[in-house]
Amino acid sequence: MDPFFNFALEYYFMTQRRPDDGLLLFWRVEPTLMIGRNQNTQSEIDEDFARRNGIHIVRRLSGGGTIYTDENTWQYSFIVPKSKDGVDFKPYTDQIVATLCKLGVPAYFSGRNDILVSGRKISGSAQYIGRDVLLHHGSLLFGTDLERMAACLRVPEDKLASKGVRSVSGRVCTIAEFMKEKTDAVGFKEKMLQLLMSPQDGVYALTPEDTAAIHRLAAEKFRPMPWSFDSEHAFSHVKSKRLEGGKIEFRFDLEAGHVSHCRIFGDFFS
Repeated sequence: MDPFFNFALEYYFMTQRRPDDGLLLFWRVEPTLMIGRNQNTQSEIDEDFARRNGIHIVRRLSGGGTIYTDENTWQYSFIVPKSKDGVDFKPYTDQIVATLCKLGVPAYFSGRNDILVSGRKISGSAQYIGRDVLLHHGSLLFGTDLERMAACLRVPEDKLASKGVRSVSGRVCTIAEFMKEKTDAVGFKEKMLQLLMSPQDGVYALTPEDTAAIHRLAAEKFRPMPWSFDSEHAFSHVKSKRLEGGKIEFRFDLEAGHVSHCRIFGDFFS
């Protein structure tokens, strides 16, 4: 349930113990805000609310936008050998959509990276592409606390407008509302895995050496504050625009007509 351990787990299998054919992880965490790799953390969340409510804050390896997740939200991760360059969500979201449909949830893929039901979001996903490995991971809002999600996220008005809604709560819903057979979060996980995995698939059990290495990665890479938080440099100029590939924002200083300092932020993927 530790988000830092779970992100280190992904990173471990991407860098130190790469799977020959591919790996599926299915996991959940304590209440957490997961920041996109290219985002300015302070602009995306209500940090005071998160601190008061014991919500973890951690930056992902992948791009995309910030998400809120908790014990009733599942994350899935496909870690596979890279076969081509560029971001391609369909091979992975199609599997999730087909599985949800078998459970009676009328899900479908929409936009850049979303899975919807009746026009509302139940899943978002992102990708990280390494030299020879691809990570595709996403969230599944099974019974997520949507009120808390709305309270701790600062979603720009232009992003909501692009989705045709006025608030976070009007944009999302939970999978549990649409399940044909009612179950709890653990039961949902079991049903998903039964359908996603085939009899030929094996299960890998972490060794003590694996676990120790993952804890080291969590402590060294994902827990340190500089990884998840940007410096509070007050730039003199900000220019941003929402494009087909996501929002891009330039923050920069001008001195005597020259750019002296610049950072690029956004919810773009790569």
